Amino acid sequence: MLWIYEGETMKREDKLVLLGTAATIGGLALILPRIAKAVELATYEVSLKAEPEDVEIKVDDLKVNTPKKISLTEGVHSFEAPKISLNLLTHYEFYAWIVNGKITSYSRQISLNIEKTTTMKALYRFTGRYPEFIVLI
Repeated sequence: MLWIYEGETMKREDKLVLLGTAATIGGLALILPRIAKAVELATYEVSLKAEPEDVEIKVDDLKVNTPKKISLTEGVHSFEAPKISLNLLTHYEFYAWIVNGKITSYSRQISLNIEKTTTMKALYRFTGRYPEFIVLI
């Protein structure tokens, strides 16, 4: 059996291959969105804190002031705390990252695999009051 298609002659086998290809593409169009949804990464709440509070922390190069709860996708994220924290005239220096209640790193910059709800705290230690001055009355 022969079919005429745009001025060309097609055999029955060619027509079946063409129909099969169209059916496959149509089936993929229905399946792919479902696959993409299944592969979608989970998000987790990350509670960012600092001691003392009100420190600007970089999370994947975005600045976040503490305390703050943010949502991050599952996977590795970078966190950077500033070297010093000024609280009025009190001077603090970065000491450690505490993640889920345990000291995790003494480096200001860390990469952390977020795979569950996480609490992070940038811990600073007191280094003095600046500037030192005397008020004369």
